[in-house]
Formats: sequence, C-alpha cells, structure tokens
Amino acid sequence: MLLQAKKRRAAPLYGKKVKLRTLFDNPDAMQEAQSPVYGETNVLLRFCCADLLIKRIGIMVRFVAVIHPTRGRRILMSTDISLPPIDNYCFVRSPL
Repeated sequence: MLLQAKKRRAAPLYGKKVKLRTLFDNPDAMQEAQSPVYGETNVLLRFCCADLLIKRIGIMVRFVAVIHPTRGRRILMSTDISLPPIDNYCFVRSPL
C-alpha cells in the first residue's frame, strides 16, 4: 500500500463576496462633498467607494454608493479607478 501525498490547494485569489447594499449600512462613516452637478447649489452628498475585482471580467471596478438628499440612494460603477469617486457621480448626473 503506497501512501499518497495530499495535494495542496492554491491560495484563494478572491476575498469574501460583498453585497453592494452593505455600503449604505453606516452613513456616518461616509465622506461628504458638495454636489458637482451644474445647477445644484447647497446640496451635500454622502458617498463611499469600494474597489472590487469582478471575477467574470477579471478587472477592478470602482463602486460608489451615493446618498443624495432628494434623489435618494444610488450605486454607481466605473472601470476607471484613477478618477476621484465624486467625479463618477458628476458624469452620470450631468445634462447631455
């Protein structure tokens, strides 16, 4: 009877799964900024971001959770992680 060596598994490449709605769980820990959208004055946004690796496409994606005082909650995503998080909101909300 031959003893077989146990095969070692490779270290996992990915962390725990993140439910995007959990980004809104702690609004007090979010950053605050004035709205960069043209025409909105004295509007204070709360936001936080998470850079996550998407398995299916294999690239980093930035998710930005934004709380707008009148428009409510939004989750935005961008593949350009070099942009500041609040600029993602500006690109989505700006008029065409």
